[in-house]
Amino acid sequence: WGLYLKEEYFVAIGEAGFDSVRVPIRWSKYTDVNPPFAIQKVIFDRVDWVIEQAFANDLAVIINIHHFDAMMQMPEFQIERFAAIWQQIAEHYKDYPNSLYFEILNEPNAKLEAEIWNTIFPEALAAIRETNPERYVIIGPDNWNNIQRLSSLELPDDDRRIIATFHYYLPHEFTHQSAPWSSAA
Repeated sequence: WGLYLKEEYFVAIGEAGFDSVRVPIRWSKYTDVNPPFAIQKVIFDRVDWVIEQAFANDLAVIINIHHFDAMMQMPEFQIERFAAIWQQIAEHYKDYPNSLYFEILNEPNAKLEAEIWNTIFPEALAAIRETNPERYVIIGPDNWNNIQRLSSLELPDDDRRIIATFHYYLPHEFTHQSAPWSSAA
């Protein structure tokens, strides 16, 4: 979005009293579209730097897959790629402390409806669990992680390291005020 993270931002976040940061990452932009769906080293280098800056300032870190537009529009064609992206991320960060959290996908929406989402995310979660059995993973429902869709999210009963998330944007005029993509005043 045009903001380039700098070291001093993490200092300021910590000094302001926050204890965590959420880092939206468009992994799909740096991932091959064909098997084995390799992620470019350049994005790992940048994300590693971000995580290290956060840790240096005693901040927990949430990394996610953000703006995976192809997943939202054609989920049935992205299942293998989605799991492969998470398998690589999980492998890369398997030795990082548990203050690094994985958020499996930001705001599933469009054609990624609950019935489909509930069949896709378990494959990515399984890919994560291969190398990160104890890491906390954040998962939200369809329709932009809408709070009213939490009941449609089918989380596994046997995984106690999952954090359910939701996004709540009401009143819209307040939560999106001055956002350039929003009609809120």
